Parts: sequence; structure tokens; C-alpha cells
Amino acid sequence: MGYFTNKVTQQPIHKLSVADYRPQDWTDYHYNRFRNKVWPLSAHSLLCTIGVISFLHFEAVNPSFGAIDYIQENFFPPIVGRNIVTLALSVVLFAVFVWFVFDQTLRYLISFALRYKGWVYDPVGRPSVATRIYMLFIKLLQRRETLFFSYQGVLPTLPLPTLQATVDKYLKSMRALLSDEEFDRQKKLADDFLSKGTATSLQMRLHVKWLSSKNYVTDWWKEIVYMRHRGSLIKTNMAGVDVIFRRTTHLPAARAANLVVCNRMFENEIIHQQTMKPVTAGGVPLCAMQYQDFHRTLRVPGVETDHMIKLDETARHVAVYCKGCWYKVNIFAGDRLLKASEIERAFQMIIDSKPDPSPGEEHLSALTGGERAVWAKIRSEEFSSGLNKDALDAIESALDVIWFDEEFRNYDETALLH
Repeated sequence: MGYFTNKVTQQPIHKLSVADYRPQDWTDYHYNRFRNKVWPLSAHSLLCTIGVISFLHFEAVNPSFGAIDYIQENFFPPIVGRNIVTLALSVVLFAVFVWFVFDQTLRYLISFALRYKGWVYDPVGRPSVATRIYMLFIKLLQRRETLFFSYQGVLPTLPLPTLQATVDKYLKSMRALLSDEEFDRQKKLADDFLSKGTATSLQMRLHVKWLSSKNYVTDWWKEIVYMRHRGSLIKTNMAGVDVIFRRTTHLPAARAANLVVCNRMFENEIIHQQTMKPVTAGGVPLCAMQYQDFHRTLRVPGVETDHMIKLDETARHVAVYCKGCWYKVNIFAGDRLLKASEIERAFQMIIDSKPDPSPGEEHLSALTGGERAVWAKIRSEEFSSGLNKDALDAIESALDVIWFDEEFRNYDETALLH
């Protein structure tokens, strides 16, 4: 594996500003988490609440109806006594409690309001009165300052259908696939299932799962449908390209460099700073968990099932494949993200080089295209230590994996029709 750390400049094809890029800081991370947890209120509203209650209490209005005195007498050791410090702390504790209760009440009411789905079924251009009121509520929500993940905590949970509704929907979906005789048999089996205690027991377990999670399907779907799939992942859509219908430049290095920078800026706006607007459909909040799952996530192969792991935020490089060789290219100078022109220079050096691949290096990626159990066994036996492990870790922990084709590839729009 080759290593390039490059800081030279070259005229870029587009001037992309990287001045606003900031690597994730733990203070930003925890402050943004706090803001998302308490939205639609804010830290400013907490300070205002403390200030108002403090003013009223010291003006002898007693807004707590004796709660502040109770806190001062019972929450502090007798040896401390009653003094101005314990009084101030008691006022702050009471104010935080009032603010927290009000905040959680607001979040519950917003979550309850978002359960309305009538807007989906109203005729286009003729919304009902309920939908008009709902959309007015959505506009009021949009006026609140939000981060990208602010809506996540107030989205309603996935509703749990009744046992009868589940069976009815199953039979309805099977009606078009079965003959009359087969459907009658299936209906009899469904009725027998409902009449036995097993169905009720399973529904109760599902209800417990529903109470303990925001979405009772997500983890099961990910595990059973995705992680336990033992076939090749070669047909999965995991790759990315910059543009197809608009030509930018004929230089692969320039296009790849701009793509790397754009990915970092997108990552900065979505994950690090969360300055991008939340995902919505006509203003109605949508779940954005896929963005968190996509960021710095690695699917590790296993014999019976794969598992997902979160990579740390310390990576400062991209992995590049070209002419049978893998390269580790640093794209940071300290905390500064390199310009697209600087990254382009490193990519061009790789393209212009005449490397001598190590035995098997050019076929390394082929291992990930086979059966998952086979790849898990080879990974455990051949890539668990030494140089092989270091090389694989460098590829898997990379911010991006860039692949430079040696053959010309052309987009054929008509091929999609066949």
C-alpha cells in the first residue's frame, strides 16, 4: 500500500470553500445532543426561566408555593444550614424542574400532533379543515430554530396494529397470489392461529417490544433481512458518483478530489455541525436515522450473521485503488481539510505512477463480493494480524474509498430500458 501526504496546490476546476469545515469536537457533539434532546426549547429559555423564578422569589412573590423552601430544608445536609447559597441552589433546582416538565410536555404534544396522517389521503388541492389546521401547526414548528436531528426525539412511534388487523392484512396480500382452494386453506390456518393462545402470547411480547423502542421493526428488519443475508453483496447499491448528465471535466483526479471535499462538507453540515435543515416532506418531519447509520459505519462479515460497528472519528485519510494498488491518502493538514486542488494533485500522482502491485493486492476487493461466510472465514484467518490487518484496517476506516478505472466507462441511458 502506498502512502501520500501532499500539500501542493493546483488550479481547481471549481472553487470549493473549505474554510467552514470543522472536525467534530466533543463540546459541539454534546451541546448539539442537548439541543436536540430539549427541542423546541433551548438553553436560552432555561436561563430565562431561572432568571424569572429567581426574580419572583426574591421579590417575595413565592412562585413555587413553598417548593423552594422544601428543597432548601430537605435536599441539603443540616450542617450546611439555611444560607444564601443553598437558597440560590434551591431556586435553580426548582426552575430547572419547571422548565424540564414544560419542555417534556411540549415534546409529547408535538409527537401526538404528528400522528395525524389525514393529509396523506386528502385530494390534491382540496385539503380538509383538519389538514389545514395541521399544516398551520407545521408552519409554527418550522419557525423554531432546529438542528438536522432536532425532530428525531418528537417523531411518533411506529403504531402497533392489533392481532386481527395483522392477520386480515396478511390474508388480503395473499388473496392475489393463491387459488381459491389455497386461499381457503390459508384462511383456515389463520383462524386456527387466532383461536390459540400462542397468537395472544406473541402479540403481548410484541407489545412489550413496542413499549421499549421507537420503532419495533427496525432492529429485527436490519438483522434478519440484511445482516443474516449470506449471499454476495455485489448487487447492493453502495457506490457513489459525482454527476452523470452534466459534464464537468475530463480529469478523473479533479472529479474525485471535488467529490471527496463535497462529501466532507456534507458530513460537516449533517453530522458535525447539524446546520442543514431537517428532512421533511412538505414541512412534515421525516426520520433521519439513516444519515446516522450511514456515517462511519462498517458492516463486518460473520459466519452466521454480519454485524454493524461504528468507526471512530479519528480517520484523516481516503483509500484509493488504481492499477492494482491500494493507496492511503491523507486529506488533512492538522485540522485543516485540504483544498480540492491539493487532493487532486495527490490523485494525479497516483494515476501517473507505474506501480508494482504486491501478490494478490489487485484482487483484494474480490473477497468482499463472495459469500459472506467465506469472506468471514478468510478475514479471520488471513487478515487478523500483521501487515494484512493494517492494510485492511486502513481501507475499512477510510473516509472514502476512491476507485480509478483503467478502462473508459460510458453511461448508456438506453441500457436502463432493457
